[in-house]
Amino acid sequence: AEQRDEGVPLADSVMSRFSGVKLIDSSDLPSGVRVAPGAFGKKDTSLQLFDREAPRPTFPNNWHREPGKAKGDFVMTITCKRLLIVHKKSPAGNSFGMADVLVDGEVVTTLDGEPRNGWNNPWTTVIVDDDTARLHVVTVKMAEGYEAGAFTILAFGYTD
Repeated sequence: AEQRDEGVPLADSVMSRFSGVKLIDSSDLPSGVRVAPGAFGKKDTSLQLFDREAPRPTFPNNWHREPGKAKGDFVMTITCKRLLIVHKKSPAGNSFGMADVLVDGEVVTTLDGEPRNGWNNPWTTVIVDDDTARLHVVTVKMAEGYEAGAFTILAFGYTD
């Protein structure tokens, strides 16, 4: 990306890389995308709302892991250049936890599902940013110490 002297990418170079982002949620997987939800097979209905006059929930077709000792990581295979994950920041006290996101077996980030200041807000994180499309395996699993926590993956966005 083209950069200013301070090392900050110019807005147009960042925006052009993510133009045409397509949504992935639990309601309709694009061709070639495979998901094994593991313990993330429930729906979270406690969501942020759009529009004050006619409220509707953000990302109702999500993947939710309830608190407890449920086993099974979320695993998705996808061919893409860029991939974003959208997760929920919950105000639900200690029931939500932190989750590790792995791409091709490497931890790329740890997401905080319960930051104590969340209002069920969607939070977006870039987890793949490549110039060429490649097959990736994405795994979301509860971080060490948070194995009994809840977590909600609201959606993914990708470019091919």
